Amino acid sequence: MIGGDFATEPRHEGPLPQGWKRGAVSHGSRVRSAGFWCCLLGYSLLACLCLPFDGRRRTYKRLMRACSSTMLQIAGVELEVLGLENIDTVSPRVFVSNHASMLDMVCVIAGISEEIGFLYKEEMHRIPLFGWALKYGGLNYPIHRSSGPIVHSQLRHVVSGLGSGRSVFVFAEGSRTDDGTVGEFKDGAFYLANKTRVPVVPVTITGTYDLLPRESLLIRSGKVVIVIDRPVETWSLGIADTKRIVRREIMEHYNRHSVEQWERLSCPPIKTGCRRK
Repeated sequence: MIGGDFATEPRHEGPLPQGWKRGAVSHGSRVRSAGFWCCLLGYSLLACLCLPFDGRRRTYKRLMRACSSTMLQIAGVELEVLGLENIDTVSPRVFVSNHASMLDMVCVIAGISEEIGFLYKEEMHRIPLFGWALKYGGLNYPIHRSSGPIVHSQLRHVVSGLGSGRSVFVFAEGSRTDDGTVGEFKDGAFYLANKTRVPVVPVTITGTYDLLPRESLLIRSGKVVIVIDRPVETWSLGIADTKRIVRREIMEHYNRHSVEQWERLSCPPIKTGCRRK
């Protein structure tokens, strides 16, 4: 855990303080954005074509990692991953993270080499090519947004995957943030950990909201930091206690690295109208 004022008095819950305004999107950013999305569609098409001949999904996995790394390079995104030593590649884990941008999954796939299945909204299957590759790849876990027998059946499938030794990654807020703040965590990830008694690994992602916020397809270049914390053992904790501890860890890292990113900018973020160069 990080000590000091971040542990007791979080300074901000979003990457941009009040009064800070993003600068206009440059022509270069538009070109990079076009390349970013074309890369995603191209790799998705290639993955769909390979699936019938890729029973063990080895090619599919390589394509996912290659696609993610290439997309970040095209977009001019620098990725730093801290805490890789906290990943246990022998036994399964439930990775829990905040969710700020469509860049989040791309950065996680590029930065964490362990084979992880993502929980994602089932409606993503509607996205041409990418949604089809996600659906028929069979390595991730779609979740219906309603409640009832369908969701319980899907969660049992995730529990089965954890029981077979495969880790799962969950964006605990359920959807991307609208304003850069970290929202309340839903119970799903902690139910899975409690049910299977596997540890929860807090993962903090900072920088993605500023580069690709919700409702935007234009990407800015910049730096993203992923912090992987020490696992939280769940065998003696309930769902509520596990959620509280994990969210506290994520908020501490989120506040710290967000402030560090502001301090690297050329003008103080407290000034109204200040723009990033």
